[in-house]
Amino acid sequence: MGPPAALAVGAGRRNAPRQPIGHPKSRPQPPNGPIMGILHSKLLETERQLGEAHGRLKEQRQLSSEKLMDKEQQVADLQLKLSRLEEELKENVTNSTELQHQLEKTKQQHQEQQALQQSTTAKLREAQNDLEQVLRQIGDKDQKIQNLEALLQKSKENTSLLEKEREDLYAKIQAGEGETAVLNQLQEKNHTLQEQVTQLTEKLKNQSESHKQAQENLHDQVQEQKAHLRAAQDRVLSLETSVNELNSQLNESKEKVSQLDIQVKAKTELLLSAEAAKTAQKADLQNHLDTVQNALQDKQQELNKITTQLDQVTAKLQEKQEHCSQLESHLKEYKEKHLSLEQKTEELEGHIKKLEADTLEVKVSKEQALQDLQQQRQLNTDLEFRVTELTKQLEMEKEIVSSTKLDLQKKSEALENIKQMLTKQEEEKTILKKEIENLSQDAKMQHKELNNKIQTAVAELQKVKMEKETLVAELSAAKEKLSKVSDSLKNSKSEFEKENQKGKAAILDLTSHQLKLELNSMQEQVIQAQDNLKQKEKEEQQLQGNINELKQLTEQRKKQIEALQGEVKIAISQKSLKEKELACEKSKLAEIEEIKCRQEKEIAKLNEELKSHKQESIKTPSPYRGLGQAAVGANPRHLDP
Repeated sequence: MGPPAALAVGAGRRNAPRQPIGHPKSRPQPPNGPIMGILHSKLLETERQLGEAHGRLKEQRQLSSEKLMDKEQQVADLQLKLSRLEEELKENVTNSTELQHQLEKTKQQHQEQQALQQSTTAKLREAQNDLEQVLRQIGDKDQKIQNLEALLQKSKENTSLLEKEREDLYAKIQAGEGETAVLNQLQEKNHTLQEQVTQLTEKLKNQSESHKQAQENLHDQVQEQKAHLRAAQDRVLSLETSVNELNSQLNESKEKVSQLDIQVKAKTELLLSAEAAKTAQKADLQNHLDTVQNALQDKQQELNKITTQLDQVTAKLQEKQEHCSQLESHLKEYKEKHLSLEQKTEELEGHIKKLEADTLEVKVSKEQALQDLQQQRQLNTDLEFRVTELTKQLEMEKEIVSSTKLDLQKKSEALENIKQMLTKQEEEKTILKKEIENLSQDAKMQHKELNNKIQTAVAELQKVKMEKETLVAELSAAKEKLSKVSDSLKNSKSEFEKENQKGKAAILDLTSHQLKLELNSMQEQVIQAQDNLKQKEKEEQQLQGNINELKQLTEQRKKQIEALQGEVKIAISQKSLKEKELACEKSKLAEIEEIKCRQEKEIAKLNEELKSHKQESIKTPSPYRGLGQAAVGANPRHLDP
């Protein structure tokens, strides 16, 4: 009921005489005729006022319903505008990001071109310095040529003087004054002059050839420097044109960015104005919640994938550790083989020392057997040649053994270096393992924290949903109450029309006043519910911001895991290289072992040949022949020719 109706009702109450409430039977008596007429007229006026109030109420209801429809249409239009503006904002943001990338690329290109310009200027300066040096060299060569020309002129003058002296001497000879002395002087002078002329001609030839070569080289250098200068000038021109183009592009991009900033500011203002008109976004909020839940599920799946990848990486690391242990066992085997080879070399050295001791003993007995050996030289010449060859072979074998020793020492040093590298790699592996374990623990902890945060966010979202549902229920209850109030108004009007005849206007006034109070309270409840909805929307926006932060954290963890995977790949590649190096060392050791076996076989053959020679020498009749032959085999150099 509106205020005019209330005024009309109040006026009717003031004009009508008050009757006691709760006593409908206390009516005026029929004999009081004029009082009944007055009351009847007042009742008619109140009925007329009530009809007017009822009409006004209908008009106000129609107006309020039309206003509500208009507001709903305005809200729908604003929502459409908001969606369009959001799409435009997204497009503008993408365009701005693309423009920023283009700006960064152009900046990088500009920096590269500046570096190229600097390098070209440095090259030009170097070329100018080279040209200056070449010009200085040319000036020096010109000075040398001038000096040589002066020397030539001096030599020509000397030759002319000598020719004059020669003519004078010829004249003296014709006059008969000291012919022999003059001839001797002339011959000596001619000889010296010829030597000087030959030396000068050779010097001139050499200098002319060197000058020609220097001129040709300088000419070639000048042409090369000119070509470099032309190329550098062309590069400078191209770089200047590209720099101008890039500057124009930068200016255009700056203008575009400024325009986009203006557009973005305008769009943001429109968005702010549109957001101020937002009142009801139930469906949008539910859709956002669904999308957030789906995104959370996707992120959980991605986290599960990351954990599986971490497990795979740990398994690969364990495999690499097993492979390293196998390599260590192989290294131990190679060490044992190396020790066995060293023992064999020591045995060979002992055998050689024994042979040297035998040779010393033979030297002692050689002095006694020299007399017998002088008689048997002719018989033992063949044996001496063979023994000398065998000794040469022994010396060669000794040199080979020494070289093998050096190679073995080098290989042992290389193996020790490889061991050190392996130990370093193992330490690096342990460090990487510790880092990976720490990162995995951190990732697990952060995963747990993210799960807890997600669970809390989901719980808060559920709470928000529940509160929204309760608010919606309260709104529906308020609407039902409003409908009930309207029904009660209708009923009260019908009762009022029925009870107009009975004279109960005061009761209707009270009921209308109570209904007004209930309407005001319901309107206040609706306003409170709208405020609560706004607060819940703000809370949902905060939750969405928290979810975005969680997404950023997950992306950072992904990047860290990718970096760790790259480090693991690098370690694996280094391990494969070390394995290849070990394989090469294995092949080299096998070759050394083969060479060692060959040398041992050759030494055995030599020992057999020596034994056979000793047996042949023992078969001879003289008692000192064997000693002499052994002495010859040991040191054939001590034999007298």
